This record gives sequence, structure tokens and C-alpha cells, in this order.
Amino acid sequence: MNKQRIWFSLFIAMLAMALLIPASVFATGRPDPTPGDGSNVTITFVGPVNSKSDAIPGPWVIAGRTVQVTRQTTFNVDPATIQMGDVVKVRARVDRQGALTALAINKVQVRQMVHFRGRIQKIADSYWMVAQQKVLLTADTVIEGAEPHVGDLAEVWGEPTADGVVASRLRVISRHRFTVIRGVVEAQSETQWVIDGRAVNVNENTRITGAPQVGDQVVAVVQVEGDGSFTARSIHKIPAALPQDRVTFSGFVTEIEEGSPTKWVVTRNATPHREAETWVVWVSEATQIWPEDAEVEVGSWVKGFGEPNEDESVNALAVRVVDAPRVSFAGEIQQQPESGVIGDWVIDGVTVHVSDATRVIGDPEGWDGYAQGYGVLNLDGSIDAIVIGPMPH
Repeated sequence: MNKQRIWFSLFIAMLAMALLIPASVFATGRPDPTPGDGSNVTITFVGPVNSKSDAIPGPWVIAGRTVQVTRQTTFNVDPATIQMGDVVKVRARVDRQGALTALAINKVQVRQMVHFRGRIQKIADSYWMVAQQKVLLTADTVIEGAEPHVGDLAEVWGEPTADGVVASRLRVISRHRFTVIRGVVEAQSETQWVIDGRAVNVNENTRITGAPQVGDQVVAVVQVEGDGSFTARSIHKIPAALPQDRVTFSGFVTEIEEGSPTKWVVTRNATPHREAETWVVWVSEATQIWPEDAEVEVGSWVKGFGEPNEDESVNALAVRVVDAPRVSFAGEIQQQPESGVIGDWVIDGVTVHVSDATRVIGDPEGWDGYAQGYGVLNLDGSIDAIVIGPMPH
């Protein structure tokens, strides 16, 4: 009787234990995953917002990747204020199918840089007024070019703030205001010509080429004086008909051999969109150069046209000295600074110089090995970057 009671008690105890043990213990294989859960892998990347849903939850496309945004996603700003094109840093979970669910999206404050030019309207100890904008000077501001005066043309690189543009670099371009008058010579005297109805003063410093007479077409580079009158720096007779086989050229002056005429070698560097070209250009007294006070030296960028010679050199008729062109770059990052952004990069074989004046879009760690942008072409074929950022690929 006692044995029966003992066995009955053991049976009841075992039955109770079985009822308390979860069914998962007896299931075969691994338990089903929680929906949306994966291998607990998270990734972080940076890039621009390409598109976003109107409501949360919903999909966003960031740096070309679709990310599911949920009510659990955290933001460092109101998500409604994030606009297309804003750069954000994303921390996301990857599920077994490779889909991304955003854990956190933080807007990145991208340093904005501006570049403009205009007349200097005021010069004070701590700031200038240039083209109606307040330009703030700091101990780090680099000022280049001629000694600045009110009325000079200045070029500004800097960062906009609520108080004005904090200048990283200023370049004074010219102390004079010039313009070009083109038209028929209506009257001539020793001290004054009338060109296209406008009186133009001439003096011993005026360079006149082509022996223009009344009735001829001319182009005159003139300085605008304080009283609004014109003083000619040069007057050049325009041929009745330009040669049909004229040659155009543009590039860096890479060699100058003084003589009569002077020999220039003009080279246009190869770019991703254009092959390199070189011209031998002969510059004489008959060559019209704009601006008149331009100092052409090795490294100057020129563009012009002239008549071809049998040896394929060019007798220059007109030359304009201008700033080097802006060119684009894009491709795989083959070299970059060891730390930070500022320094020399090599992108698809092109050396790109990034400075504190360069606008950098996003965090280079999120560029995934590819970059694009544009900048100013240099004599050696490198580029001074104005803007650099990620390249979709």
C-alpha cells in the first residue's frame, strides 16, 4: 500500500514538471526568429537623403540604400525638418535578407563655404564690405594681391555665419575699372577719339595697333575714370573679315621665349573629358591682349585665336588672359590623407588638393571608396577642389 502511494506521488510530481516546462524544449531545431530580427548585425554609414516617406513608419533612401524607418528610430533633430539632400549618419540593423532597419538617424552639420567677387565698398580693421556683403577678417585670413583700396575688385572665400562671411582667403584683383568699347571710329584728334558715339581720351600710353582711321571698326580697352570719362589703354583695328581658317587655342602658358615676335607654348592639360593639346603661339605688336595691364607669365591661362602657319604654329591676333577653368573629377579614391580631409587625394588618377576652403559633403568614411566634385585646374594637371563628396556607384 505504501509502495503504491510512493509511485503515485512520483507520477504526479513528474506530470507537474512536464506541464511547467515550455514546449520549446521539446521542439526540434532552432526557435523561430523574432520578425525583423537577424544576426544582430548593425552597420553605420553617412550620405545624403535621396528620398523619404511622408510618414513614419516608412522607407527612406539614404546614399542610394533603402532604410526602413520605424517609430523606434531615434533622431537628433525633428525628422520633419530633414530635407532631401541633407547629409545624415545612419545606424541600421541588417536582417537575414539584407534589409535595413534604422536604429538612429542623425543629421550631420556640413560646413558650407562660399566664393564670390565684387567691389570693395568699405575697409575696416575687422571687416570689409564686398559686393554688399560683410566680410569678417580673422588672424587666419590670408590676403593676397595688390594693396586693397575702396573700389578695388576683390575675390572672397569663406564660411557664411549670422554675422557675415568669415573669410579664409581674400584676393585683391585690380585697382582699376576697365571696360571694352567696340564700334566705328567717328572722329580722331591727338588727345581724343570718338568711337561708337563715345568720347575716348588717348595719350602717349595708349597702344594703337592696325593704324585705324575714321570709318574703321575698332575695339578699345578703356579705363573708367572717377568722373566717368574714358581713357584708352589700347585701340585695335578689327580686320574687315577674319580669316576663315583661323585657329583657336586655350590653355596654360608653359613656356615664354622673348623676342620679336615672342614665342609662347600654350598647353591644355588632359582632363577626363578632353585630350591634351599644345600650340606654339607667336605674339607680336599686332596682337591684341586683354586686359591691357595683364602680366602674362608661365602658369597664366590664356585663350585666343590667330592665323595658322605652315609649321602649324599660330600668329596670334587676339588673346584674353582669364582665370583657369573649373573641371570635374569622379572615380575611385586611390589615395587620401592619413587623417582628416585636408590634403592631397588621388581620385581616378587625378591629384585633388582639398583645403579648408573646400566644401566637403558628408563624412569621407561613408563614401565607400568613391568620390566626385569639381575645382580649378592647375598647371601640373592637379585640381584645387571647390566641392568634394560621395559618388554613387
